[in-house]
Amino acid sequence: MKNPRAVFGIVAFVVAFVFSVGLVRIFFPAPFVPYAPVAYVPHHRHSGLASELESFIERDKSNGSYREDRILVSNVVSVAHAESVKEYWETSSSMDARNFPRDFRFAWKEHMNAWYEFSEFLNARKGKKVDRAEFNLEAARLDAEISRTWDDVLDAARAHGAHVH
Repeated sequence: MKNPRAVFGIVAFVVAFVFSVGLVRIFFPAPFVPYAPVAYVPHHRHSGLASELESFIERDKSNGSYREDRILVSNVVSVAHAESVKEYWETSSSMDARNFPRDFRFAWKEHMNAWYEFSEFLNARKGKKVDRAEFNLEAARLDAEISRTWDDVLDAARAHGAHVH
């Protein structure tokens, strides 16, 4: 450049700008904002709803803690198994879910309906000889519905802060 004053002016401007930015940082520091790691945080427990849901689900699990495992014995539907499923359904479906949120009540009703269908299926055949392939196919379908509705119950409970599995 032919004009040293222009170069000196540009250098002086840059130095003044950097110096002023530094002074602003000294007199007006940026507030410290701690950043929490991003993670799934369930809803906060409110008025004990989450613990009530947890207790409800634990009671349901204890209702089904004893069930005869063998469904078929020599192609005959086990009377003991059919009766234990019926007992479980009667006990758990009588549990009072009226005070829970609507989504949980709906999921619970669907789950109990799935168990009712399975109970009716078994009780209609208890003590009778059945075709094993046909029986297993229908039992698998009903069992899949029970599993699906149970997952819905757990998801609804988790949505309200319950720690369930």
